[in-house]
Amino acid sequence: MNTCTNCGAPLATGTKFCTKCGQAVNTAASMNTTTATATMINNNPTVTAFKQHSANYFAWLKQSVFDPTIDKDDTQYFGLISFLIHILLISFGVFHIENGVLSKIQQALQGNEFTDSITKGFGLNITTGFPLFMKLFATVAFFYVVYLAVGFFTKKFFADPKVNFFNYTNTLARYSNVLLFVEAIFALLMVVLLPANFTTENFENIIKVLFFTVVIGGAAWSVAFIASIIIDQAKMRLNRIYVAMIALIGSHLVLWFVVNFMLNEFANKYGEMIKSAISRFSDAWF
Repeated sequence: MNTCTNCGAPLATGTKFCTKCGQAVNTAASMNTTTATATMINNNPTVTAFKQHSANYFAWLKQSVFDPTIDKDDTQYFGLISFLIHILLISFGVFHIENGVLSKIQQALQGNEFTDSITKGFGLNITTGFPLFMKLFATVAFFYVVYLAVGFFTKKFFADPKVNFFNYTNTLARYSNVLLFVEAIFALLMVVLLPANFTTENFENIIKVLFFTVVIGGAAWSVAFIASIIIDQAKMRLNRIYVAMIALIGSHLVLWFVVNFMLNEFANKYGEMIKSAISRFSDAWF
C-alpha cells in the first residue's frame, strides 16, 4: 500500500488527496512505486527459479505424453511432482464420492436413538471433510510408495544396478503421465455428477465412471509399471518376462498383506459393534 509523502498515512489505491493531511498524491510516484515493487518481485531469484522450473516441468510433461520413451535429461524431482499430482487428483475424486455418501449417512443417523446409542457406545465417528481427504491422500500415497519401492528394487537387482531412485521415478512418471489427464477428467466428473442432493441415478453414473476409470487407469498403469523395469539396454539377470512377473507379483503381495491387515483391524474394531447392533435389533423386533 502507498503512503503519503507528507505525513506517512496509508493511501488507498486511486486516492488523489491524503485523507489525513490533504496533501496531493503524486500519481506518478505511486505508479513508479507499484512498478518497482512488481519488478522487484519478478527479479526475485526464488520467483525466477520457480517460473523456470514450472516451465521446464510442463515442457517435460508435454513431451512425455506425446513420446514417453524418450529418455531426456530430466530434473530429478519431475517424477515426484507428477506422482504428487497423481495422488492429489485421485484423492480429490474419491473424496467427492465418499464425502457425499458419508455426509448423507451422517445426516440420516442424527436424531435416531438406536443408532446414537450404538455409535456413542463404541466411539464410532463418521469422518468427513478435510480429515477424510487427508486419510484418502495418505492411503493413495501409500499405494504409490509400494509400487515405486518394488519397481525400483526389482530393476536395481535384476536389470540395472546403477539406476538410482530418482532416475527410476522419472522413468515411471514419463510412462504414466498420460494418466494425469484421465485422473483430471475423473475428478471433474465426480464434481459434476455428485451434487449436494445426489440421487440413486447420480450414484449409478458415478459407479460407471469409477469402473471405467479403474479399468482404463489400471491397465495403463500396469503397462507403465512393467515397461519402467524391463525397457532397458542393460543385460538382465533373468528373462525380461520373468522380471516383469516378479515385479507385479511382489507389488501385489505387499498390497495384499497391507489390505489384509487393514481388514483385520476393521473387523477387530467394528466386529463387536456390528454383533451388538444385530443383537439389539433382534431383541427390539423379535
